[in-house]
Amino acid sequence: MATTQKEKRAQSTVQIAQMVSLLILLVGLFLGSFYWFEGNLFLAIPVAVIVLIAVYYILNHLIGARMERKRSGPQVQAVLLWPLYTVISIMAMFIILHMINVEVYEKKEIQAIGLKKIEGVEKIRKNYEQSYNSYLNSWRAKMDEGINAYNKKQITLSELIEKFEVPPFVGQEILNNGGGNVDQVIDQAILQLKAIFHAKDTLIFGDAEQYVNGHLEVIESWDRFKLNSTMTSLDTDIDRCYSELAAFLLEKTTRKDLEGNVTREGKNLIELGEEYRVSTLIGAPMKLLQKHFGAIHLIFILIIQGLILLPYFMAPKRTFNKRKKKSSEVDRKDDDEVIVID
Repeated sequence: MATTQKEKRAQSTVQIAQMVSLLILLVGLFLGSFYWFEGNLFLAIPVAVIVLIAVYYILNHLIGARMERKRSGPQVQAVLLWPLYTVISIMAMFIILHMINVEVYEKKEIQAIGLKKIEGVEKIRKNYEQSYNSYLNSWRAKMDEGINAYNKKQITLSELIEKFEVPPFVGQEILNNGGGNVDQVIDQAILQLKAIFHAKDTLIFGDAEQYVNGHLEVIESWDRFKLNSTMTSLDTDIDRCYSELAAFLLEKTTRKDLEGNVTREGKNLIELGEEYRVSTLIGAPMKLLQKHFGAIHLIFILIIQGLILLPYFMAPKRTFNKRKKKSSEVDRKDDDEVIVID
């Protein structure tokens, strides 16, 4: 039976509607999977593609069954495919709703948490710098006090080095100059120690300004493809930079005698509050669904399902003429008729 122009137009319309609905489905599945698997493309892409192919395969068979429906009614194949479509649709809707939750409902909170973590990293660095500068200032004041006492012959050079934490090379300079002006040597010692403290900061962050600005740009511009990695990096860096800088500061500012006994406790970093360690729910679809699920989500589901099933409902049903009576039946009916001739 030749395909009519009307049927050709109907098939073209169905194909276009199917492509549009599948494109929308693909975007939702990919972004939802991408957020769920914390930016892992090797998981997000296969999940999105497999679910999409399954939906496409089932929908095509349902459309074909609708267009080629037999006189006896719906085909057994179509009846069996509907439960399978329902299961896959639930999975697809779960992933797409996660994308909607992240993009619509949780976006501002994710950005706020990210900015708070950047603030926490900057706070750690600032506290670290203030702590070692405070240590260096007190150390300088103590050395000045010891040098004045040495110049007044109140202490010996060995006592100056031991009690007032004067580095041996500064003591040697004092000895060479007969207790003269050694400010330049002390300033150089201070600069060397500052460089050591700063080098540790650089080792952790590299270019600190670039580190902060790079993370700010990703969060504020909502760079979807870098968002997961940025949030994960900040989660890790908060604890890592605090522990490493705190340990380094304590080590370098702790004073020990020749026998290894601690004679002065080192500086400690101020502990960060828990508000800087809050994690986002970007990788927790179930928690986000429980948090935000409502009437709007049901409307989203109906709209998305309507788009997916639109090609099915647009597919024309092929109608069949009623079964013709057999010729024998017609002959039998004719034989039963009585013709009366007046």
